[in-house]
Amino acid sequence: MANLITDVQQKWEKLLEKADPRVEDWFMMSSPIPSLLICIGYVIFVINSHITLTDPRVEDWFMMSSPIPSLLICIGYVIFVINSHIALTDSRVENWFMMSSPIPSLLICIICYIFVIYSHITLTDPRVEDRYMTSSPIPSLLICIGYVIFVINSHIALTDSRVEDWFMMSPPIPSLLIYPRVEDWFMMSSPIPSLLICIGYVVFVKMGPTIMTNRKPVELRNVLLVFNFCMVILSTYCFYEFLFAGWLAGYSLGCQPVDYSNSPQALRMASVCWMFYISKFIELLDTVFFVLRKKFNQASFLHVFHHGIMPISWWFGVKFVAGGFGTFHSTLNSFIHLMMYTYYGLSALGPAYQKYLWWKKYMTTMQITQFALVTIHSIQLLMIDCDYPKLFAYWILAYAVIFLIMFADFYVNAYKKPRKENGAASNGLKAKSS
Repeated sequence: MANLITDVQQKWEKLLEKADPRVEDWFMMSSPIPSLLICIGYVIFVINSHITLTDPRVEDWFMMSSPIPSLLICIGYVIFVINSHIALTDSRVENWFMMSSPIPSLLICIICYIFVIYSHITLTDPRVEDRYMTSSPIPSLLICIGYVIFVINSHIALTDSRVEDWFMMSPPIPSLLIYPRVEDWFMMSSPIPSLLICIGYVVFVKMGPTIMTNRKPVELRNVLLVFNFCMVILSTYCFYEFLFAGWLAGYSLGCQPVDYSNSPQALRMASVCWMFYISKFIELLDTVFFVLRKKFNQASFLHVFHHGIMPISWWFGVKFVAGGFGTFHSTLNSFIHLMMYTYYGLSALGPAYQKYLWWKKYMTTMQITQFALVTIHSIQLLMIDCDYPKLFAYWILAYAVIFLIMFADFYVNAYKKPRKENGAASNGLKAKSS
């Protein structure tokens, strides 16, 4: 095999010696890779369309009722390949709009692919008509448009210094707040991996019912026991570290700036912030287990919204403000999760342990209290001078108020109003975990 590879390389080098230098700088002539990728996409589209149009057995298969979705995805794919090739090989276009990096184009293509697939399911599968945001593709279209605008705006704001003083075009986060010590930590060099995981999570949740339609629920009792036990340990560790790295080690409940020094305490706080961030990815497995067990009603909007937004939100928290005022809510949240996963672990043991779960109602009360305390704590920063970024204070406050309202609504419906069916409240606690 090694001799074969060497022989091919030698023949390729001899072939390149005969290349026409006059076309070296012509469009798409510096490398055969873009042409190859486009041809691959073309072949896939042709095969897919042929099967779709000639074989009635696949009519109900995913994306096989019409060749249009495949065509749109292939068009986006070709545009991305050409754009990336130009951006990466032609220095003359470096200052052109969206040509300094292929990342913006990639992000836009990803969201367009998601929209095409989502719209195809919405318009062709009547089974999803009553599910959240699947009665019409319009909400998804509006969200995608907003996403594209954000990507383009952020790209311009971060790469073109000429627009720095224009309305709403300064960088979204001041560069002076960057926390250089976390730059080399796992997943911290760029928000892209976190963003893609969150997008993939939402796509999985939306496609999960379709994937599991003809499959039996997966038995995960032992897996859940181990998972909940591990999450109790992780939540206990985070709660302990938040306390003894800050809140029981000199932190103030009023203005508490971030310590950007290399002191042991500052590094300890930064480390637990990063661990808390990583834990948010692990918690995505909650929803994966729901889907595999076909407990789709537990993957509520609140549950998916909370789990999907936390990882990417906390990437910015660790990157720019790893410590200080903002860790108040993560300290409370770690304690709530310690109690919550203890409850889930006991619940997973079976009916014999149900008598020990009388405190389920109080778990919801604790969650509401958590968000009420975070709301009060965050509001004070808007009224005093403090060397802590107001942007993050606004974000934490908005987050707390939204979930305070949602949890209060759940509490009223689950415990104050007459139950319409058995088990309504039990699903709520898990579905609306914080």
